[in-house]
Amino acid sequence: GEALSDCDLLYSFVDARGGRDLFSKRLVEAAPNALRCHSTPDPLDYDADKSIGEKLLLLVARFSNDIGAKNFKPVPDMSVCLKKRLMFPLPAVARRTPGLLVIHPGSGSPVKNWPVENFASLGSRLLKLRSRDGDLVFHHLLITHGEADGDLGERLCRRVEGARVWPVGSLEELAGMLAGALLYIGNDSGVSHLASAVSGMDGTAARVVTVFGAS
Repeated sequence: GEALSDCDLLYSFVDARGGRDLFSKRLVEAAPNALRCHSTPDPLDYDADKSIGEKLLLLVARFSNDIGAKNFKPVPDMSVCLKKRLMFPLPAVARRTPGLLVIHPGSGSPVKNWPVENFASLGSRLLKLRSRDGDLVFHHLLITHGEADGDLGERLCRRVEGARVWPVGSLEELAGMLAGALLYIGNDSGVSHLASAVSGMDGTAARVVTVFGAS
């Protein structure tokens, strides 16, 4: 909220008409005086040589040109944007938890969600995984979940012995938690994209595995 409070313009790639009322409400609360614009890439505009990140930044660039955005900062160079990781300090729980495995079983759409029992089976197996020296690779499983995820976090936690549920707090805290993990596993969702884009202040970053439940 505080990070957005001084914004003059908020450009969102979440379609306000797509049942994302909670997200839109949060934007209004965070920056009540900002101009808010929503846009999503055309799914028919497929280009295998262009990443979704490039498409999204092109939308912003076109929008800036359309409104003559001389009062707004220019869009950063796309190659820098897409290659540079965002660095965040690790929250205390991540700093004192070596061998951290993070699973986020939810997403914005149930269609994307891998079944909870699959996450549970994989999490249980990974917690028993040992290195060539015989040491456990993962010592803790942290299950993250947010407002839109319902009881998925609790359901998964009950199926994996020793797991803990960690409610998603601020975006900065979540980013630091993901950066501090040894491995992150989740559905095709914003949390997974965030996990692949962040690192700790020392440059360490989690390995990221993303699944699309429908397939």
